Amino acid sequence: MKRRYLIALGAVAAGIAAAIAIALTGSGRGAHGIFWSVSTKTLAAGGLRSDGLMLTAAHGRTPSAANGRAAARTASKQFSSKVLEYHYVHCRDQTVDEDCWAVSLDPSALMLGGGAPPGFPAQKKASYLVVLISSVGHAFIEGVEG
Repeated sequence: MKRRYLIALGAVAAGIAAAIAIALTGSGRGAHGIFWSVSTKTLAAGGLRSDGLMLTAAHGRTPSAANGRAAARTASKQFSSKVLEYHYVHCRDQTVDEDCWAVSLDPSALMLGGGAPPGFPAQKKASYLVVLISSVGHAFIEGVEG
């Protein structure tokens, strides 16, 4: 009897842990803003603020997890970069006003401003890359780097 109780308790705990992990990596909010991989302050410095591109809570229902994975794959393929995390958000600026997938990609291979000419100092490496992908058709909307 005691053994069955412990097994059932372990299964419930594992289920709760899995649900939390899915929520935080698939469509939940990071502890200090939308992303865990890049802070709200860093994003604001790169143009993600009220006078530029703004990301807020999605207005509609979050699409399926499969839809989010497909959007993340699209971003990863387009930028040849590993997905760090993705979230369903509302994207708004002068040209966009819709719910979409915001995908944080590994920026380690990205150089700001392209490569440096011979004899000049190396260009600064990017510290973040956030790409917006439409939830319908998974089309690229725009990207922000810095």
